[in-house]
Amino acid sequence: MVETKPAQATKATEAPKATEASAAAAPTEPAATAVAAAPDKPDASAAAAPKSKGHVVTGAAVVLPTEGGGERYLYRGAPVGDGYTKAGIKHALDVGLIAKVK
Repeated sequence: MVETKPAQATKATEAPKATEASAAAAPTEPAATAVAAAPDKPDASAAAAPKSKGHVVTGAAVVLPTEGGGERYLYRGAPVGDGYTKAGIKHALDVGLIAKVK
């Protein structure tokens, strides 16, 4: 007959127990303190948006060539910022995909 020893607990099997114990002992933060108050200043991402040259996309979408040689997709309601070719802007105006902002 072969004698077997009882399995000893390893650190791997003890780790979940320690984590559960420390999680239960740690105080929880109220949800209200986890949310930051709204800033008084406008959102910084609004300032980072491209400045409009007075055009907005009126079609479902428009592909405008960039001055750097690429293309950008813009969707309805998006302002047309700097960096697009004059020929691309003119063509999009002619076919009604963008319009001047009044």
